[in-house]
Amino acid sequence: MKKLIIPTLIVLILFAVTATAGTMIAMRGDGTVVFIDDQKEEIVARVVTGEYGGAMGTITPDGKKLYVANNSKGYYTVSVIDIKNRKLIKNLPTGPRPSHAYVSSNGKYVGISHKNSENGNIVIAVIDAYGDYVKHRILLDIENDEYRGVVNVHQGWMGDGKHLLVHNWADNVTHVIDADEGKEVARLQHQGNAHQYSVTKDKKELWVSVDAIEDASGKKVGCGQIDIYDIPAVGSPPSTTAKQTLCIKVNEGEAQKGHHTAITRDGMYAYAANDGLGKGASIMSLM
Repeated sequence: MKKLIIPTLIVLILFAVTATAGTMIAMRGDGTVVFIDDQKEEIVARVVTGEYGGAMGTITPDGKKLYVANNSKGYYTVSVIDIKNRKLIKNLPTGPRPSHAYVSSNGKYVGISHKNSENGNIVIAVIDAYGDYVKHRILLDIENDEYRGVVNVHQGWMGDGKHLLVHNWADNVTHVIDADEGKEVARLQHQGNAHQYSVTKDKKELWVSVDAIEDASGKKVGCGQIDIYDIPAVGSPPSTTAKQTLCIKVNEGEAQKGHHTAITRDGMYAYAANDGLGKGASIMSLM
């Protein structure tokens, strides 16, 4: 496989996604988004957003629009880009340091998490992907006042395209948000920091990657985990506990930090990555 060589003028590529056949899109840290021809191995278009720290990007199911979270300190916007015409539609203000953008499976909404809290609250924005405006700006209370550090980076969607899943590292919970109503409808309790969400092919189970078991002080004392929930039970308030929890197996001496889990397209296996020191990973059968 050929290696793609990017000129040194590029400040940083934080995330890349396939846009159309033969084209890659790279979100950069210098206020631009570039389109790369993967056959010619060269940049063929450049969109200037003017907003620094372009991080996680998401493309609508119809392939028409790209949403880029601008994650640099002091920035508050998500850039909306017309993919076909390769131009900026707008920079949409959502909150302090937008971190990750995820579009719902039905293409109706885009969920935006923010790295910085606001007056003791997690900030979540729900963008209407048809009109490109903020439909809901949701503030979630942080109950653990003693927690210091990043509270929210990721979110994810249930398979129904309606319920947004928002992790809270201070309180070790996932907030289940009704995107239509813009309000919390349930919570999932974890033993550590939830990081990423996966739905099985049959849409019956939700798999939540948890970085490690924590004690009361927040110190990591146990394995990285996968919390498994029956999806029909997830929306049942006020709180839902996992029906099963799996430990991520790593090599002896490696740090534990569950990260992302990917379920194969045939729905038979899940690959769980360990983001600690080393090369640990687990392969789990869903049969």
